[in-house]
Amino acid sequence: MAQNSLLKVPFFLVLSLVLELGAIPFAKANSFIPELFPTFGRNTKVLSRNGLLITDLEEALKDPKLRKATRELGQTRIDLQSLPFASPILDSGMVAWSSWWFPKMDTDFVNSKDAFRPAILGKYDKFFNITDKNKSALNWEQEAESRLSHSSWEGLCDAWAIASIMHPEPQQPVQVEIKTQKETQNLLLSIFDLKGLLVKTYEAISEDQFEFYGEKFTANVNGWIHPDLFPDQFHRIIEIYLGEQKKAFVMDRDPGVEVWSVPVYKANYKLEAIPSRPNAVLVKMWLYSAGPVNGDEKDFVGTKEVIREYHYVLSGDLDRTGRYLNVTRGEWLKTDRTDSRVNHPDFVFIPKSKKMKRATYNPNLEIQKVDQIIKRSINAQ
Repeated sequence: MAQNSLLKVPFFLVLSLVLELGAIPFAKANSFIPELFPTFGRNTKVLSRNGLLITDLEEALKDPKLRKATRELGQTRIDLQSLPFASPILDSGMVAWSSWWFPKMDTDFVNSKDAFRPAILGKYDKFFNITDKNKSALNWEQEAESRLSHSSWEGLCDAWAIASIMHPEPQQPVQVEIKTQKETQNLLLSIFDLKGLLVKTYEAISEDQFEFYGEKFTANVNGWIHPDLFPDQFHRIIEIYLGEQKKAFVMDRDPGVEVWSVPVYKANYKLEAIPSRPNAVLVKMWLYSAGPVNGDEKDFVGTKEVIREYHYVLSGDLDRTGRYLNVTRGEWLKTDRTDSRVNHPDFVFIPKSKKMKRATYNPNLEIQKVDQIIKRSINAQ
């Protein structure tokens, strides 16, 4: 995604302030510079006193991409007379499935370390009796991977997360007899193999098939900072996409450099009044997602549900009656249960359509052929 080029505060200094200088009294929040409040919250005066580039920060906060959710979906409006309020479960109507996240440093697709579990793409080639190296999915992947290097956290969690909300889960292993001129072999594709093939067909989907909210944090001088995705934007996304449209979505759960995508399919929240702040409410939000499986349970079928809890304040302007709060900003909070300042979503993306044009980087891996195999697994129930 496009990165903000206006923020010129050194990353290490901003990060240390956001993480370590949260001791300014909460009651001073109303005196903060309004444009900076959503980003730095209680640290704003510290930033100002230390002579950082407030002008640049103010300009950075004007980036329209950071307010896309409320600009397109409208602002949250809260009836203060209904507080305390507990929402019902906001449910997409589906449950995402869990999977191994296929780290790119692993070699499961091209060169299995387990003699009893051959490489996934090698099984694909065998299933369709592909012997020509120029047409081999395994050979192409091996050559491509030999030219690349990866960080330890890089993998196909994004492709898995998309697949898990867009495609039925493989249910049974697929076993076939492969006849060659010399012999007949039994070929078994495990749940792990099947999910690997399916996930590969989602690895190169174009970004224009999604609605993106939030800016990816890249940890360089020109990158954005931890507080995005802002709480008011996050809350509105939940209200509209899960609450009204019943749509599951994919979320990067880590606001830092690493991207850890998870499929979110339901949520609920509580709102409470803040006695000292009539124009603000305290929010506790719970998101439910499918989690990745451990390395010793790669053939798992079903959902390992993970519940994440977030705490934040929503604030804004009261209407003329003083009953309704029109939310314009928010602040992630640290509480005795969680520190949402440093543990909150970085960005989310939502499929625009139920039918997506899937894509893989491997030109020799044909999506239609993968679907032939997956259908056998699903229909075997």
